[in-house]
Amino acid sequence: MLTPKRTQALIARESAVAMREAEVARREAELLAGAPGGVIPSPSPVLCPACVSATVTVTDIPPVQTIIKEIVKEDSLAPAGWTGPRAEELLDRELKIAERERDISKREENVNRREHDASRREGWIMEQLM
Repeated sequence: MLTPKRTQALIARESAVAMREAEVARREAELLAGAPGGVIPSPSPVLCPACVSATVTVTDIPPVQTIIKEIVKEDSLAPAGWTGPRAEELLDRELKIAERERDISKREENVNRREHDASRREGWIMEQLM
């Protein structure tokens, strides 16, 4: 139903997503600038050739699953009085927010993976220098 609490929850979700988007954008910019965590790397006195990395491709085939699709008429989904432009607008906003949340989650995973890889490389370099 259309309630003030539902609208407030939607506004709170939109705000949270916007904050997450800003944080991910900041972290992505730091990674692209080569300064994870906001620390700008100092030029290294020792220059060495680029390290060669070996990549291994692992193909994992998931088990086959049966997909069962339920067909339901659209008229039976919405209770009486639930149609109208305001309800449609609210549902559209909720769908957009859910999609933005999925996109942000994917971007956060990518940034976390890149930061983790960078810290592992830094650790390996420090081990080699010792």
